[in-house]
Order: sequence, then structure tokens, then C-alpha cells
Amino acid sequence: MSGVESGQISADPDRIATQQDFGRELTAVRALAGLTVRQVARAAGLPISTTGDYFSGRHLPGNAQPEQLVRMLQACGITAAAEQARWLDALRRARRSPGKKAPADAPYRGLARFEPEDARWFFGREEVADRLAELVGINSPHRGGLPLVLVGPSGSGKSSLLRAGLIPRLAGPSVILDPTAAPGAALRARLAELAEWAGPASSADGAGSEAPAVIIDQFEAVFTNWQDEAERRAFITELCEFARSSLVVLALRADFYDHALRYATLAKALQARQVVLGSMTAEQVRRAITEPARLARLDVEDGLVRMLLRD
Repeated sequence: MSGVESGQISADPDRIATQQDFGRELTAVRALAGLTVRQVARAAGLPISTTGDYFSGRHLPGNAQPEQLVRMLQACGITAAAEQARWLDALRRARRSPGKKAPADAPYRGLARFEPEDARWFFGREEVADRLAELVGINSPHRGGLPLVLVGPSGSGKSSLLRAGLIPRLAGPSVILDPTAAPGAALRARLAELAEWAGPASSADGAGSEAPAVIIDQFEAVFTNWQDEAERRAFITELCEFARSSLVVLALRADFYDHALRYATLAKALQARQVVLGSMTAEQVRRAITEPARLARLDVEDGLVRMLLRD
């Protein structure tokens, strides 16, 4: 069978060519399974906001996180490895620019978030990225054994800033996670993988003694996805304990500020180690438009820039 069908509803990854196609076909899979976005998110161990973005076609699972799509497919009843592989192939197609095959070094990411490998195209937020980098240093007087918290409204670009702005500025290794159904276990597993990859030789000469940075994107999922308060407090405590010896960065949606203030350590972090990400200024937007084009040796007409700024 080339796809999944039931009555008038069908889902076929072979029909996917764009990001919007991906959201449509993935939504069809969910509809065939008779599940809500919340139910899929819970079963896949993903934040509801992230899952909703995938179904709507606003975002795609990142290059480094194909397991997110696999877990969503499994939640919807697609468990065969061959069928999952077809969806992963479709995901790779959808990452290309709509309507044409874009080169790997296309200067714009469209609706997709920036990843660490896109750092050379990331413009407009350099000042905030530099501020984050200033605060993450191991000898920073502002560190104080507390997480660093990046706060901004939904859609302000926190995920792209962390991936393409902060991570390339870090000297050591990093682990970036979205809170899952078992975030503590997921975090420990990723840290173990990183230690195994570094190998014992790097530790022997001291090169591997630096603990990796832990970056938790969409931290608000801790408050929206979990009903168990004890589990929530345990994870927050674990992160704050880790911040005593290494860098921990949390990206928090601004409308969940009051939720974070209910936890003493997070309240201290928001008091002492907070970076606010507001709306981009006109000059920042201008740089985000013109600098990638300049780097790609392309021309952008001044009239187009003025129109985009006005819009």
C-alpha cells in the first residue's frame, strides 16, 4: 500500500514535496488514527506546541531529531520500519524550498527554524547572541550556579537564536533537548552518549573534562505537558544542580513567566540570569534580509527591502 486510507481520508508520504505538504499528510495520519494533537504529543513525549507546529506545517522536525517524527508516527499506529523510512525521506524533501530544489547553501530558511549548521546565514540577532555568550562563560561573575534563561514571546525566534546564535559561540560540546515525557532520563541518555563519543582518551589529557552545555528549548512544556508535580520539581532540581558545574540554558515563552516564578531556583535565575528577546528592530530585520543575500552574492532591490520592512 502506497499510503494509509480510510473512507475519503488518505495519507501518503509520496505526495509530500513542501513543508505545507508535510503538515497536511501528517495531519491526515493523525485523523486516520482518531487522535488529537494533545494525544499524539503525550504519546510521543513531545511538547504540545511543537507537535502542533509539525501538524500545521509551521515547522519541521530538525535534522538532528528525526526520532521526533518516528515517535509521532508510532503514536499514530505506523510502526513498520519501511513505512517510517518513507516518511523520513519525505521529511528530507520537505526541507527544500517550496517549488524548486534549493541548493544546500540557500541563504534563507523560510518558515523553518535555524539549526547550528545554518549559523553563517543567521543575521539580525547578533547582539543578543553575543550577550548570551558573555553570560555563559565558566568564569562569568554572573553565573552563580544558576541556569541562564532566555525569555521571549511565542514566535520571537528563541529556538533559532539558541541553535544558530548561541551553540556556534560555545567552546565546548552541547546537548539541546525539548522536554519530553521522561526528560530526566532523556537528558542523562544524551549526556552518556556525548561522553561515550568523546571517549576515555579525551578525559585522560583533560580535554574532555569540560562538562557539556545543556540547552532546554521550549521549557514551558514542563508546565503544560506534565500533570505530576513531583516529576516536574525533580527535573527542575536536576537541571539546577547541573548548573552548579556546567552551563544550563532554558528558553521560556514569556506567557509562562509566572509559572517559573513558583519555583525558588528558577525565580533566582530570572532575577539574576535573564536575557529578554523582544521584537526585532527595523535595522535587525534589514540585516536578516540583506546580509544572507550579500553572503550568497545576490542582490536585493531596495524597494523590496522597504516593502518587507513596511509589511
